[in-house]
Amino acid sequence: MVCKCVARFLDALLKKIVTNLQVEVENMVRVLHVFANLNLGGAESRIIDVYKKVDRSKVQFDFLILTDDDCYFERQILHLGGRIFRVKHPRLGMYRHLKDLANVLRSNRFHAVHSHTSYYSGLVMAMAWCFGVKYRVSHARNQVFAPGSWKVTAMFLVGRLLCRFFSTSRLAISKPAGLFLFGKNADFDVIPNAFDFESVLPRAGIGFAKGLDSGALKIVMVARFSKVKNHHFALHVLSDLVRNYDENVTLDLIGSGDQEVEIRNLVASLKLENNVRFLGKRDDVKELLCKFHCLILPSFSEGLGVAALEAQAACLPCIVSEGVPAEVDIGMGLCRREPLVIERWVCVLKSLKSFPRVSKSEVDARLRFLGYSLERTSSIYLEKYGIQQ
Repeated sequence: MVCKCVARFLDALLKKIVTNLQVEVENMVRVLHVFANLNLGGAESRIIDVYKKVDRSKVQFDFLILTDDDCYFERQILHLGGRIFRVKHPRLGMYRHLKDLANVLRSNRFHAVHSHTSYYSGLVMAMAWCFGVKYRVSHARNQVFAPGSWKVTAMFLVGRLLCRFFSTSRLAISKPAGLFLFGKNADFDVIPNAFDFESVLPRAGIGFAKGLDSGALKIVMVARFSKVKNHHFALHVLSDLVRNYDENVTLDLIGSGDQEVEIRNLVASLKLENNVRFLGKRDDVKELLCKFHCLILPSFSEGLGVAALEAQAACLPCIVSEGVPAEVDIGMGLCRREPLVIERWVCVLKSLKSFPRVSKSEVDARLRFLGYSLERTSSIYLEKYGIQQ
């Protein structure tokens, strides 16, 4: 008799646990983020930062990517409770791609879809609408694309139109990025590209009061090796400094990419092997920046230029091109936007001692005021996903 009572009690308890778990799963809000891949890029890193901040007992992020390759953030996402869906890249066959995308959207109940893939986001928004996803967010993160052919240009124009028509929210990391993707007459919200600025280590001492005379000017560039990042210009600036002012100036390059071999060859041809270090892809940039005197970002175009924001968070002067949006300057006197003229950049690098000295607390307060906190951005995203907080 006692055994039967215990058995009935355990059975009732098990049913209760299962029921609670089912309710929890049903109440769990799942948001699908769409990226080309999940490697150590700026957009991917920022969303992972946000993912860590949200209440994951109520909201979970899933990720759809266009590659079969293993990616940097995969293990971290799975550990946090997210799922990863892979679909064929459109370049490998549009029919198969659409079929894969449809299967993911049909087989899962996503509360929202958030796409970070430029004009391809238009297709994602349209497909999400077809499968009844109520909240559809397209996010502009750059302001240039390489046309290559009339087909690519046509896809861009169609993608822009689909973004405008099917998105319930249109976001951009800068005004130029939003105008590029959505067009001049489209409504969109510029949302600061939040990052964990408080964890960026500051320079303990500025250490360049003597300029190049100290013989220890250390420059850093954080960017993938691609044409748009303009490493060629950076190396020619360095070459001018080394030849005419100080042979001990160094440039550390952080990143990877398909132009790395070409850049290494240019380093050799300019005889800069003793002045350039290739640090590869790093996940400790926040700890490394404080070891330098200046960051440079001579890109032809940037959606925003997060590397320069991180440099300023480290109280580090930075020089950026005019292809970087003006929003990257946080207004503390640490950022200079210059045309791509070698002499101008050399002049600024020679006069780093004229940059103001600011404290880490001042910079953090400024970034918080400008809306770069993860808490604020997370709140905005959840609102766009239709999630009550």
